[in-house]
Amino acid sequence: MSATITIELVGLDKSLAGFQRLEATRFKPLMERFGQEFYSQEQSLFDRAPWTPLKPETEVRKAKMYGGPSRILIATGTLFRSLTKQGAEGNVHRVSDDGAEFGSAVSYGIFHVDTRNPIAEPDEEKYTTIAGEYVAEMVKEAGFN
Repeated sequence: MSATITIELVGLDKSLAGFQRLEATRFKPLMERFGQEFYSQEQSLFDRAPWTPLKPETEVRKAKMYGGPSRILIATGTLFRSLTKQGAEGNVHRVSDDGAEFGSAVSYGIFHVDTRNPIAEPDEEKYTTIAGEYVAEMVKEAGFN
């Protein structure tokens, strides 16, 4: 004796269509959100100014060079703006569906990276949250509840 069991998946066609829409969705908007978070984190790092204080003679030299006192790493503002404002001189902002690159192409920026001063380490938890929110939006747009 044989038995036949039939299982009907209600809504399968709709679900498959939703998955197809998800596959067609690109990630450039997510990469743009990552860029905004990058600029926000860089701004926060500059605002906290946790760098080693300048030596008095350096403060005097900078005051003479730039016409008055300046914040650490913000003599002309070029490097600062390149790291905190999309489109600023020296800003690197490359975004595609496959990835992104954010930073600065200001030539002297590399001289300000050393072991005494903090390097802006990305807040991975924040980026994970941003990605999760984006995926949730994609799923909803694809018709899944």
